[in-house]
Amino acid sequence: MSGLQIPCRPGAAAGCPYTGRVSSSSASTSLAPPLQRLLLQTADAVQAVREGQSLTAVLARCPQELRPGTQALSFHVLRLLGAAQAARAQLAPKTPPPKVDSLLTVALALLWPAATPPYADHTVVDQAVSAARKRAPASAGFVNAVLRRFLREREAVVQAAQREPQGEFNHPPWWIERLRQDWPEHWQAVLRANNEHPPMSLRVNARHGDAAAYLQRLAAAGIAARALGALAPQAVVLERAVPVTALPGFAEGEVSVQDAAAQLAAPLVVQAWQDLPPWPQAPGCWTPARPRAAKPPICWNWPIWSCWPWTPTRSAWSASRTTWTACTSAPV
Repeated sequence: MSGLQIPCRPGAAAGCPYTGRVSSSSASTSLAPPLQRLLLQTADAVQAVREGQSLTAVLARCPQELRPGTQALSFHVLRLLGAAQAARAQLAPKTPPPKVDSLLTVALALLWPAATPPYADHTVVDQAVSAARKRAPASAGFVNAVLRRFLREREAVVQAAQREPQGEFNHPPWWIERLRQDWPEHWQAVLRANNEHPPMSLRVNARHGDAAAYLQRLAAAGIAARALGALAPQAVVLERAVPVTALPGFAEGEVSVQDAAAQLAAPLVVQAWQDLPPWPQAPGCWTPARPRAAKPPICWNWPIWSCWPWTPTRSAWSASRTTWTACTSAPV
């Protein structure tokens, strides 16, 4: 889970970064919200997502001081949701009430084996039990027993959970099956890649410089990064995410945050255009002579002719129905 920063209270776990903001009030000495409060908010968020709600909408309703921590924990838990649910089903075959179930699921995800655990085991158990006392006092002992059993039997429980596709790949069964059908040779790799923490990718404004020059500016600022390559020449990928305020030239518009996949779209379209067969000529359509450096053709979808007139002053094809030329013989 490289790049994930989960807010911690001082001394919660070795190597766990503190990302909470210090209150401007001199009367407040708390550096971050108590973990039990974040666990309750995260449990509510995860439960809402399981019920079909959008995590974005749920986080928007979260108290402002808890939102950064709740978002970080929610992302972490949702990447391990299938495995955590499978483990909970092993440890407590009878499904507990939803609020207790979601709290257990969150705690199990935080206790899941990781190269760099977000919190110490005893911290997670202690704070989860404290959260249960606030949410469902009668279930606090049950939560404590389940989590401690998981710690005792963690290796066996993890292995059993990963025997199920949902527990191994942490995706819904219907989505796993769909990928299996669409990508029979690569579905496992796709699912594993989808669970990786995404890198922070930048797009260098070509009017202000290129990727190589911006890499030097990042290095001078102590930020490790690499260029993506020739296919997306303005793309830069950071080794570790940083606040945008730390990016040289961000405020001046010299660089923006954009996913690397999005930056590949236009180059791939151009590359695909180079490999297309000659375009059929529709009556009344102007079709260019297709030199290698030509713009995409006017008639794109055939045999239903759909022609977009090129406007030299614009950098995009017009796809508005009001601008169809006379050669359009069928609606698209």
